[in-house]
Amino acid sequence: QHPDWRAERLKGVLMGTATATDGVSVHTQGAGRIDVARAVRSPLSVAPSSVDAGVALWPHADDTPVETTLTYRNDGDAPVTLALSARMRGPDADAPAGMFTVTPADLVVPARGTATARLVSDTRVDAPDGRYQGAVVATGNDAAVHTPVSIVREVESHDVTFTGVGPDGGTPYQLGITLNHADTGHHDGGDSFDGT
Repeated sequence: QHPDWRAERLKGVLMGTATATDGVSVHTQGAGRIDVARAVRSPLSVAPSSVDAGVALWPHADDTPVETTLTYRNDGDAPVTLALSARMRGPDADAPAGMFTVTPADLVVPARGTATARLVSDTRVDAPDGRYQGAVVATGNDAAVHTPVSIVREVESHDVTFTGVGPDGGTPYQLGITLNHADTGHHDGGDSFDGT
């Protein structure tokens, strides 16, 4: 249908028009089920096609908000007015107010043109630690496009330094380490290191 489109644009259209299943994490379904017919008909696309805002390291009072520019493209012959919202879930409930904001709330994308919006992910707000996921949803003029979003608000964590000592008192040939959670017994697997 669009042999001149490069990979990023094709990906953005396919992901942006996919049908997501309610209650299923973006880490499980990605953007959702691809709808090729809808993708072909849609005049809208967005880049980037998804946002991985990374891991905000514990503690969170000094976190730096993560800003992402979303560029909406309109290939239609008429301007499109989009209503933008961030629909995000945390470990147990909807993300608290102020953690994810999209500006402007209403965006006019000109015919055969582009317009940008800004997503800010702010993990300094009072919120449970854990993984947050969802999407920025843009709707208007019988069109819709969504952008999957993910960020991790790290649980309480501390750096630990291990020093291995071999039988001769020097550096060991190999050191194996397994960390177990004191309450749950869950372990993060074992790692082996050479003599460093």
